[in-house]
Amino acid sequence: MLNIWWARASFKRASPKDGDDRGSDCGLTLIEVLVAMTIMGIGLLVILSGFVEGSRARRNAYLQTRAVFLSQQVMDEWLAEAPLEAGGEEGGWEEDPLYHWSLEVNPYTPEGAEEDEPPLMELTLTTSWPDGASERSIVLKSLAPALEE
Repeated sequence: MLNIWWARASFKRASPKDGDDRGSDCGLTLIEVLVAMTIMGIGLLVILSGFVEGSRARRNAYLQTRAVFLSQQVMDEWLAEAPLEAGGEEGGWEEDPLYHWSLEVNPYTPEGAEEDEPPLMELTLTTSWPDGASERSIVLKSLAPALEE
């Protein structure tokens, strides 16, 4: 059989000191209560501000991840159409009108390239979205074969 022992705490009241006429009144003063409430209030504000910052960071991470995902879709579509010609284009997404993209396709020649190497095009895709009063953006770059003349 399992024996369970319960702990019992006993509190003794302070005994009156010489010249103290309060007797057995042991409590908190108003100042002590106000200080305790102030400390608790400050602690609660710190905890709540942490939740607000965490929520803001989560939202920013979601928006940026969504922008990368949408940008990769556009970049994959353009790379599938290789070889490419120089130029540019802009657009958006019907399923997510918050985001806007612009693509620039320019000739690319690496340093020290041989003349017999196939020509390349550099794709620069910029995706932007509003973030409060400002605008945020990401840039993806890739290389693809150029349209030979």
